[in-house]
Amino acid sequence: MKPEDAQLSHVLPGRLRVKVPTRRHDAAYFEELVRRLSECDGVDEVSVNPMTSSVLIIHSTSDDAVAAYALQQGLFRLRLDRTASNSRIVARPVSDSAPRLFTGDQMSESDRRAGMLSASLASLGVLQTLRSQIMVPAISLLWYAYDTCRSRPSTRPGPPSTP
Repeated sequence: MKPEDAQLSHVLPGRLRVKVPTRRHDAAYFEELVRRLSECDGVDEVSVNPMTSSVLIIHSTSDDAVAAYALQQGLFRLRLDRTASNSRIVARPVSDSAPRLFTGDQMSESDRRAGMLSASLASLGVLQTLRSQIMVPAISLLWYAYDTCRSRPSTRPGPPSTP
C-alpha cells in the first residue's frame, strides 16, 4: 500500500485526528487502516469515518511514534508540524479560554466592565426571547454578548497560545 498524504486535523495528548482526503468514501482503505493501526504498540483505539476521511487515534505513545508506524506500514504520511496553518491545535487549559467572569480570578476594571456588558446583553437577549421577539432582537443581542465576551483581551500571564 502506497502511503497517502494525511493532514493533522486536531491533536490533544493521547489523541490524534487525521484526515486522508484522497481516500474519502473508500471504505476498504479505512477498514484496512483500522486493522493495521490497531496493531501498533501504544494505540488503544482507532475509529474512522470514510465519508469525511477522518481517522481518530487514541494512544498511549507519542504522536511521532504513531506517525512513524503509519508511514512504515504504508498507511499514510503525516507531518506533525504544529505550526502549520492547516493544522488546528487545541491544547490550552480550559481556564485560559474561559471568560474570567466565571473563573473567580481577579479581574481588571476593563474585564469587569466587559463582563457586565456581556451579561447585560445576554440577559436582554433572553428577555426578547421570552417576549417571542426572537428573530432579530434576541439573536442580535445574544451574538453581541458572545462577541463581547470572546473578543476581550486576556491579561492572564502564561505561555503564548498557538495560532
